Amino acid sequence: MYSSCSSLLMCTCRIVSLWFVG
Repeated sequence: MYSSCSSLLMCTCRIVSLWFVG
């Protein structure tokens, strides 16, 4: 599920997702 951040938006989206899960 963890992938490389290609764009800032994707990076932010992933961080927010992890934050929600954590």
